[in-house]
Amino acid sequence: MVPIFGGRRWTAFSTGILIIPCVWLGFAVQDTSTPYSVFIIISLLCGFAGANFASSMANISFFFPKQKQGGALGLNGGLGNMGVSVMQLVAPLVVSLSIFAVFGSQGRQTAGWD
Repeated sequence: MVPIFGGRRWTAFSTGILIIPCVWLGFAVQDTSTPYSVFIIISLLCGFAGANFASSMANISFFFPKQKQGGALGLNGGLGNMGVSVMQLVAPLVVSLSIFAVFGSQGRQTAGWD
């Protein structure tokens, strides 16, 4: 797809598409009747983020001149990998706070509050 659309457009488009599984996951974790297979599908869609990161590393050679490629690759690699670590800390907090209740769901109290 990169040869068809170009590296910058493809990276922006594929990053925008990743919003779909993120929002879907937010709603899915609030519904206790969500089947496990739905979470598998969401996980597969979120896995495209890894491919997006790899393609962005390859595209940097086209975006930056030779003397700035090292710094750009370092920033992209460092910030890209930092996102994984931050999500490991933030995701449990977001799930426990029912932050997506703002979008119309009431959230679920699963500890005997039914």
